[in-house]
This record gives sequence, C-alpha cells and structure tokens, in this order.
Amino acid sequence: MGKRSECALDDILATQGKYRNVALSVSNFEHALFFAAKNQQHMFTVGPRYCESYVKQFNLELTTLPLPLSEEQYQQLNIPFMMLWRKRNSHTEKLQWLKSSIRTLVNEFLVEEK
Repeated sequence: MGKRSECALDDILATQGKYRNVALSVSNFEHALFFAAKNQQHMFTVGPRYCESYVKQFNLELTTLPLPLSEEQYQQLNIPFMMLWRKRNSHTEKLQWLKSSIRTLVNEFLVEEK
C-alpha cells in the first residue's frame, strides 16, 4: 500500500500533540464501515456523519458516537463536496435528472440533520 494521506482530523489532533495509528487505509468511508463491522476485526473508523445512515441501512453491528471535539474543531472538518461532469454533457436529459436527484437527496438529508 502507498503512503496514507493525512486529513483535517490529523491536523486537529496534531495541535493537541496526538496522532492516529492507522492500521488500514481504504478508498472510501463505506468500505471502512464494513471492515470495522467484521467480527474478527478489532478496529474502529472515523467517518462523516452520513455514514450513520449506512450503519442503520445495512444493519451493521456498530455503535456510532460523535468525536469528542469542540464546535470550532468540528467546523474545521467540514468538507465541501461538488459535482463534476464534462461540459459537453451539461444539457443531456440524463445528467439533468441526476443533478436534480442529487440536489433533492442532499436537501432532504440536510433537513433531517437539523
């Protein structure tokens, strides 16, 4: 495996003189949940709050707790997401539908979070 890249959480921990001992690094948060849920593993994972819905949806035997961080530190963890697509596809019916569907799902999720 290649060198693990650090994230905003590592920066916050470093200000406190702490660090993470990462045993396994995977390409996305969803994979991390499934590794942590395996019976023979003694791991835990840190992921965005939306992962909690996967824990419920897939009935994973995981406990979810917020990180013990201040509100200011949580704000540093906010990661802006964006949609990307080829310009030439901007007006296709399928892409218009996809963008609309994503907007609707995100807006519903944000309403649930409040």
